[in-house]
Amino acid sequence: MLAITRYSYQGADKIVDAYEAQGLEGLKDQRHGNRGAPTLLGDADLLLLAQTIRADIAEGGVWNGNRVQAWVKTTLQKDLYLGRCYEFLDAVGYSQQVPRPRHVEADRERQDDFKKKSSPKLSRQLKRVLKVLDLLRKSSLD
Repeated sequence: MLAITRYSYQGADKIVDAYEAQGLEGLKDQRHGNRGAPTLLGDADLLLLAQTIRADIAEGGVWNGNRVQAWVKTTLQKDLYLGRCYEFLDAVGYSQQVPRPRHVEADRERQDDFKKKSSPKLSRQLKRVLKVLDLLRKSSLD
């Protein structure tokens, strides 16, 4: 039978033990119950970071991974790797892209008509938090 199923002896032994302990339920795929690791920044932390970045950008500030790392360290007392800080910048919809220089003879109206109008991409976690806040605001107004 092992030649047909291509299970090792240890794998087959685990299947038999699971069947004997739990019956048919033990043979089902259990991976759906694995929620994964918790996020490094919770919903409130991510929302606070997004609000801080947006308020600072409105005043002309520029953010990068090092600045996020320092902010998280001082404000939230958490240590983050630099690469994760750039993921959080992306999660809150921040991009360091700056527009290219304009040509002197450029027709601004025609360029504005040609531009794509798109909103920044937000992470699923931040979208969920903003949706909950919107629902709370609406319920408090009623």
